[in-house]
Amino acid sequence: MGLEVITNLGVLKMITKNSTKNKQEPTHSTHSSEQLGSKKFIPKDEETIHLLDDTERLPGSFGWVEKIWIPVGIGLVGVVATGIGTFFGFELSELQRSNAEAERIIERASKASSARQEVLTNYAARITDLISENKLTRYDPNDSSLQPIRNAIRGESIIALKRLDDGRGEGKGEIDLLKDKMAATLGLNSDQNQPLATEDLEGFNDSGKLKGELVRFLYASRLLTGVNEENSEASLLRGADLTRVVLSSAHLPDINLRRAWISWGQLDHANLQGSDLRGADLYAADLQKTNLAGANLGWSDLREANLRGANLYAADLRQANLMEINFGGANLQEANLRGADLQEANLQEANLQGANLHEADLQEAGLSGSNLGDVRLENANLSNANLKRANLQRANLSAANLRGADLRGADLHGADLEEANLRGACYDQSTTRGLTNIDPESLGMRNATNAPLDIVCMDLPSGN
Repeated sequence: MGLEVITNLGVLKMITKNSTKNKQEPTHSTHSSEQLGSKKFIPKDEETIHLLDDTERLPGSFGWVEKIWIPVGIGLVGVVATGIGTFFGFELSELQRSNAEAERIIERASKASSARQEVLTNYAARITDLISENKLTRYDPNDSSLQPIRNAIRGESIIALKRLDDGRGEGKGEIDLLKDKMAATLGLNSDQNQPLATEDLEGFNDSGKLKGELVRFLYASRLLTGVNEENSEASLLRGADLTRVVLSSAHLPDINLRRAWISWGQLDHANLQGSDLRGADLYAADLQKTNLAGANLGWSDLREANLRGANLYAADLRQANLMEINFGGANLQEANLRGADLQEANLQEANLQGANLHEADLQEAGLSGSNLGDVRLENANLSNANLKRANLQRANLSAANLRGADLRGADLHGADLEEANLRGACYDQSTTRGLTNIDPESLGMRNATNAPLDIVCMDLPSGN
């Protein structure tokens, strides 16, 4: 048996011949290959197997595998394309919605700021007219003839301050809340939000500044004087809402803001010497390096306020709430702190020489390195207070509660400790040099001579 392979236009033909058959073409066939056109004439006596490649397929002709997978593939491509389009369409619509909402927030802040500025402008015009019409040159609380005009000015001021306020929550104004909303709208975290929100919204954060302008206007008109007047009516802004007021570096000596609400106010570096702030709410206010010499802050609320480096020489702080206040490095010489609540207050490196702390509550207060020379601390509560390296020379600590206090390195020369409770208090060799005629062990004190200074006093072994 012979084998012949013929290749023609990509068609591989394997032809098997039967050697026993006659190779001559039949005489009855009258057709030629030319007459058959593109069809190749194959003799009947030949067994032919066609192995077709892609070049011989007619257009649109596919095998059964292709007939199944091609439509499936096309369908998958369509689904993926539709999904991608939908995803990006959704992302685009979300971005557009977020941007539109952000623009509405900015527009809202802008309108609110413009309205507040208009309030202050109209207020100043009305007060100026009242002063001019009544020839009011100075606020005199003792002049009964001025009572009507005084009431009118007070009423206008209270209403204006209320309309200038943008408070919506503790310690936050409307702009702060809009910043949070902006972050939520744009899907930003707090760190990412700061540059964007501050840049876009900070310019409208003017509520506190406008309140400060109102105070300055009244002060310049000499309507906020009347220092330390016993009559509560002396304060034109008593009970007024000055929350978050901005008066940084303001020059307002002898100002009367008695019983005003000034919580979260910014009064740092201001000159408030001789001011009357009795009963004022100064919670969490910033009073760093503020001059409050001779100021009256009796019965005021200064919890968590920052008075680091402030000057409170001879200031009156009787019965004031000073819990967790920051008096670090402040000057409190000759100040009256009788009965004040100084629990957990920071008085490190503060100068309290000659101050009156009679019956003051200084539980767990930080007084390390402070100057308490000649201070009156009789009946004061200094339990668990940090008095390391404090100067207590000639201090009056009679009947004081020093239980658990840390006195390591404290100077107690000349101090009066009669009937003082020193049980559990820590001492070292520096302390004992000032404890004449006193046996620390017999008083139940803890000997911390060899203990590191960073060890908490209560963690040391107790004395007898």
